[in-house]
Amino acid sequence: MRPQDAPDAEHRDEPPQAESGSTISPQRLSLAGAGVELGLVVAVMTLGGWWLDQWLANRNPWCMIVGAGIAIVGGLYKFWLRASRAFDRPREKSSK
Repeated sequence: MRPQDAPDAEHRDEPPQAESGSTISPQRLSLAGAGVELGLVVAVMTLGGWWLDQWLANRNPWCMIVGAGIAIVGGLYKFWLRASRAFDRPREKSSK
């Protein structure tokens, strides 16, 4: 590593920078993580339902449909809660 490539001590505590030079807010990072989590939960529940259908020798994909439905409803609810918390502005207390 060349000395000019080494990170400066004064820049170590700064938030990550987007390519345009603006900082990436923690709210956006939280929502990106929630989106990935939603996708993974839906995939795992759908595959689990498919596996259960195969194990039960069921010709209809009802377990897969139910698993995907539960994952979508529950995942979107959790995503909604996280998004509302991320963008909820703290209320200022008014002093009288």
